[in-house]
Amino acid sequence: MLISDKLKSFDFTYAEKEIVKYFLNQKEEIARQSTREISKRLYCSPSSIIRLCQKLGFTGFEEFKEMYVEELHYLNSNFSDINPSIPFMTEDNIQTISNKMCSLYHEIIDDTHSLLDHDMLRKSLNLLKNNKNIYIISSSSQNDLASTFRDKMARIGKHVNIYQHIEENREERIYETKKYILATSEKMDNGWKLYYYIDKSEISEQIREIMATTVLVMGLCLAVALIMMSGISKILSTRILQLKNPLYKR
Repeated sequence: MLISDKLKSFDFTYAEKEIVKYFLNQKEEIARQSTREISKRLYCSPSSIIRLCQKLGFTGFEEFKEMYVEELHYLNSNFSDINPSIPFMTEDNIQTISNKMCSLYHEIIDDTHSLLDHDMLRKSLNLLKNNKNIYIISSSSQNDLASTFRDKMARIGKHVNIYQHIEENREERIYETKKYILATSEKMDNGWKLYYYIDKSEISEQIREIMATTVLVMGLCLAVALIMMSGISKILSTRILQLKNPLYKR
């Protein structure tokens, strides 16, 4: 969902609506403004602006400002004639709608192509090529995309696991499935998250190895202790006999 659409659709308090109205009116101009400047103009506290940005899903005003201005630049340069959120109107006929949708998809493809990074593509390719298992966590409408990706990868001999239902520990960002434990990173600048997985069967194997090593070490320690106790006992017995019988010789 576009940030500008969030600003227009979220349920805000009266004070928040004033800040939202300011953002919508100022547009790219907020790039050169701070929370202190805006708060003076709106007669509110800087913390109110920060809380609003957090309500929209950002860490604070700086992240919101960067992403909002970037979105505006993107929309102005790529969708000057078509609104990507509402690409056609009720009065448009079928031919007009099809032309607008065609134009919109062309712009999306061209824009996506311009954003591609060769090094990142090569890195992604190597990750897919060099790893035996590929894991995707998806939900809602993304499930179909994940399934399509899985089918395409199967044609080149790659196995893809899709997880749609996972148990989440929100405080520790830990996810668990029947076979794997997954840990997620903080959200990156592009909104993505990295997932790191541990195979439960590998954990079980490691636990067995640790237990076997522990038993072995404990056995060695017990053997050494028995030998030491036997030696000490022999020395004590000899000493007692010497005390009782001065003529006793070892």
